[in-house]
Amino acid sequence: MTLKTNPRVNGARRCHFPTAWCLPDWSGRIRRVPTPIAAMTWQAKLLLPVLALCVMGSLPAAAQSGSIRFARASLTASEGVGVVLIELERTSSNAGAKITFQTAGITAVSGTDFHPISETHTFPAGQTNLSLALQILDNPQFQTDRALRITLSNPVDLTIGSPGEITITIADNDEVDRPGSGAAGTNLVSGAFTLATNSTGAITLGGSFRTYNGELRSHLARILPSGGLDPGFDAGTGPNDRVWALAVEADDDLLIAGDFTSVDGQPRGRIARLHNSGTIDTSFAPGTGANRLIESIELLPDGRILIAGFFTTYNGTARSDVAILQPTGTLDTSFNAVTPPSFVGHVARKHGDHYLVGGEVGFGIDANVTNALMRFDAAGVRDTTFQVSIGDIALNRVSGIIVQPDQKIVICGDFLGVNGQPSSSVARLNPNGTLDSSFNVGLGADNWVFRITRQVDGKFLIAGFFQNVDGKARAGIARLNANGSLDESFHPGSGADDVVYHAIDGGDRLLVAGGFSTLDGYDRFGFAELDFNGALRTEPVRFLQFSPAPGAALNLKLAVEPGRNYRLLTSPAVTGGWSAVLTNRTARRSIEWSQPLAGSPLFLRAEQEFEAP
Repeated sequence: MTLKTNPRVNGARRCHFPTAWCLPDWSGRIRRVPTPIAAMTWQAKLLLPVLALCVMGSLPAAAQSGSIRFARASLTASEGVGVVLIELERTSSNAGAKITFQTAGITAVSGTDFHPISETHTFPAGQTNLSLALQILDNPQFQTDRALRITLSNPVDLTIGSPGEITITIADNDEVDRPGSGAAGTNLVSGAFTLATNSTGAITLGGSFRTYNGELRSHLARILPSGGLDPGFDAGTGPNDRVWALAVEADDDLLIAGDFTSVDGQPRGRIARLHNSGTIDTSFAPGTGANRLIESIELLPDGRILIAGFFTTYNGTARSDVAILQPTGTLDTSFNAVTPPSFVGHVARKHGDHYLVGGEVGFGIDANVTNALMRFDAAGVRDTTFQVSIGDIALNRVSGIIVQPDQKIVICGDFLGVNGQPSSSVARLNPNGTLDSSFNVGLGADNWVFRITRQVDGKFLIAGFFQNVDGKARAGIARLNANGSLDESFHPGSGADDVVYHAIDGGDRLLVAGGFSTLDGYDRFGFAELDFNGALRTEPVRFLQFSPAPGAALNLKLAVEPGRNYRLLTSPAVTGGWSAVLTNRTARRSIEWSQPLAGSPLFLRAEQEFEAP
C-alpha cells in the first residue's frame, strides 16, 4: 500500500493500519492517515498489499449445465512473472467438448509483450477445470501498464458462460519505474527547469530532458501524483528545445515557454498553449513569437499574459525583454517597455498597476546596477521613482520576484547586497523599492538563488546553486521563515548533488526540479518529492516479480531503495500469525526470496521501516 501523510494535520502519535488485498487486485490502494506533530520523532510502517496465493484443485461437476467460463473477468500480472495461469471452469463433465482460445492485444503488443495463443482445446469426459498458460514477455525498458484479452469461441458440445472473456493487465517490473526516478537529459544542462501542478494534482515538468523514466518525453512531461507518466497527456513529439517556464490556466490548459521553435512539429516561437490533453491549442496564435528565449510567464488577472526573457522582437514587432500578450497569443500593443541595451531579462511580475522586470546588467556604456530591477507603468513607461541598487556591476542578477499581498517585493538572484546593505541573494523591498530591514537573511545564500516561491503559510522555498544558507549546509534547496531567517525545521539532509532550479508547494508535499541526480544520497534524476520537513519521500516497497506455481517454488522479487530497512513476513492467514522470513538492509534496488509451495494458502507482507525526525 502507499501511505500518504499530511504534515499539516496534527493527530495520531503512532499509526498502524494493517490492510490486506488478495491478487489480482492489489495495486493502487491508498490509506490516508494524520501525521504526528512536527517536533516529534515518529515511526511509520509502509506495508505492502498482501498477496494470497492458492493452489486450485478440481471443481465439482454439475451435470446439467454444460458450459465453460473464465474463473475471473480480469487479473494483473507482473511483466517478470514469466507464465500466468488462467483458470477456466467447466460445469459439466459427462462428455467430451471443445473450445477455442484466442489472445488479442488491447494496448499490449502480441509477440512483444506476450506470446500469442490461438488454439482449440479438447476436453475429455470428466475434466472440470483447465489452467491455460499465457507467457508474458519481459524487457528492460520502462513502459506503462499494457493490457490484452483472451476470448472463448467456437464451442462444441457446451455453451460459453460468463465471463467468456478475461482482460490481463501487464504491470511493468523495471526498477526505473519508480516515483522520483525522474527525468534524464542529454544536453549540457540537463534535467528539469520548472514544474507546475494542475487542479487534479498532476505535475508537469519542463526542461532539457529527453526521456522520463525511460520513455521518450521531449522537454515536457506530465506525471501523476504517484510518479508515473500521465497517459492522458500526449504532446506528440513535444517541444524541439528547452522549456523554461510553465503556467497552468483555470481550465488546466498549459502555457509553455522557453527556447523551442516548434511543438509536435508545428511552428511555435518560444511560446505555446496546450490543451489539458497535451495537444496544441491552435486558437493561441503567437505568429512567429519571440526571436529569443522566453524565461518567465505570469497569467494576469484579466487573462493577458506577461512574459520576460532575452528577446528583441515578438511576431516581428520590436519588444525588448518584456511584453504583454492577449489571451489569444497576439501582442498587446498598448504596452511597450524599453529596457537598456546591456540588460538581459529573466523575470517579470505584476505589482499593483505596474510591472516589475528583473534581470542582469552587463558591462557597457549604459551599465547601471539600478537597471537590474525596474518598474514600468501600464503603458510601459519606466517609473523613475522606483530606484533599487542591486549588488555591483559584476554581480547584479535578479532571477526571481514574488509580490506579497501587502505589495512588498521579495527578490532572489545572484547579488551580495541591495541599496548598499548586505543581503546575499535574497532580499525584501518595501513597495517603493527601499530595503525592508525587518526581513533579514543573515549571511544569506553563498551562491545564486535561481527561484523563490511562497508557501501558503508565508514561508519561502528557495532553489539554486548554493551550498549553504546563513552558514548552515543546505545544498540546492532551503526554506526561509516569513522574516527571512533560515527555517531550521526544514532539513533536506545532504541536499542535491547539483543545481535545484525550482521548488513548489504541491499541496500535500513539496516538489523539486533541477539538474541533480541524487538528493540526500538517494537516486532522484531531475525530480523529487519532499515532505514538509525536507525529508525525501520514500518510494513505496512493491513487488516486481512473483512466479507461483502449484507444487513448485514461489520466487519473489521486491523493488526497494538502497540503504533502507525492509522486512518480509509470511502467514497462513491474513488475520494473524505473521513471522519474519527476511530482514534486509540492502545497498541494491531489489531483494529476492524463494519458498516451496505445499498447496495451502500463503500470505505475504513486506514492510519498510524508517525513522522521521
